[in-house]
Amino acid sequence: IMASSAAGRPQRLLVAVNTGSGSAFRHALELTRPHDELHVVSITQDLGVSGDDEEARRVASLFEYLGAHCAAAERRCTFQHLTYTHAHPGGRRAEIAQTLTTVAAATNVDTLVVGSRGLGLFERSTRGSVSDFCVRNAKCTAVAVAKPRLAQQTLPRSQQ
Repeated sequence: IMASSAAGRPQRLLVAVNTGSGSAFRHALELTRPHDELHVVSITQDLGVSGDDEEARRVASLFEYLGAHCAAAERRCTFQHLTYTHAHPGGRRAEIAQTLTTVAAATNVDTLVVGSRGLGLFERSTRGSVSDFCVRNAKCTAVAVAKPRLAQQTLPRSQQ
């Protein structure tokens, strides 16, 4: 998948991040060229006044870390932290997925990049999948990036 258009027009990508593996962010960074725009969004639960400080610190730390990667790759990145309230009748995942597709449409991005945890068919159908919803419902191109599998490690016989 190439994020760059044939005419060389700067592309706009929206990538959803959390404190997971970072696969979606790394993939989005690889898709961009220096003059493209990378919009990074994190969506967390609105915990009210009592929990906001800790969550805000975690998101700020994540954005600082990702910002350093943007700078090192000479990419222009913007960051946005959104919250959800469990108000969606479909539950948390449905609310997050709906928010992502809405933000993608509102910001007029060319590509939405989301991570995929690799849920099986049963779990996706019973609990829902943010990446499935985004791929099926986004008005722009949507890419679901699987988190990398851990390489099988063999321990020395003395540690088995």
